[in-house]
Amino acid sequence: MEDNCLDILDSSKHTAPLGNTSRSTLQCHGFVHYRGNNIGRLVGLFVHEIVRGAKRMFAVLIPIESQYQDVDSILNLPVYRMNARKEIIVGLPSLGWQRQYMIPVEYDFNNRGHQDLKMAGNPNKAEAVIHYTWDIDFY
Repeated sequence: MEDNCLDILDSSKHTAPLGNTSRSTLQCHGFVHYRGNNIGRLVGLFVHEIVRGAKRMFAVLIPIESQYQDVDSILNLPVYRMNARKEIIVGLPSLGWQRQYMIPVEYDFNNRGHQDLKMAGNPNKAEAVIHYTWDIDFY
C-alpha cells in the first residue's frame, strides 16, 4: 500500500478515568493499540460507505508481533518484530488511545548475544521496534 497518510490524521476527545479531558491524535507511522492488547503501526485511514449515507472509518495497520520479543541487554526494554509484509484493516472503534512510545530499529533476532542497537536507516521499512515501557511524564 502506498503511503497516503497526512501527518495528523484525526483527533478525538475522550474522558480519562479521573474525569480529566485529554486529546489523542493518530499520526501516520505512529503506533497504536488495537483489539485489546495488540499493537500495530498506522499506515493509513480510509472511509467506506456501506450504503448511501452510512460511512465508516477504518485503519490500515502493520501488526507488531509482541508475543515474539527479545530484550535489549543495555536498555532492558522489549524489542518486537514488525511484519512489514502484512497489513490488516480494523475499524476505528477497535483502536485504543493509550500512547505507545516505540522507535523503529535495525535488530538481528537470530543473534542472541550482545549486539549494537541501531536506528533504522529507513524507519518505514524497519523490521523491529524497541518499546519504551518506562513511565514517561510530560510537565
